[in-house]
Amino acid sequence: MSDLTFSGALLPGADPRRARLQLTALFRLTDPDAVEPFFRGGRVTLRRGLTPAEAERLCERLRAAGLDCEVSPEPETEPETEPEPVP
Repeated sequence: MSDLTFSGALLPGADPRRARLQLTALFRLTDPDAVEPFFRGGRVTLRRGLTPAEAERLCERLRAAGLDCEVSPEPETEPETEPEPVP
């Protein structure tokens, strides 16, 4: 599985208004101001647990709108082990 992250930055030459509207539409938000916290800098995970193909498809749409996004594999978690029985 993969995560889709956004750096909070726009790609060179991107239209800030269009980028914000695209992000608003992609996540089906009704309030365009709801995406403003994503643009304050720092990496934000937009979606978790996507298949690599889903994550790449969404990232390409965001890049087309001028957003600097990245697909990264989810960190693997180690299976929990049961404690040793006490004799």
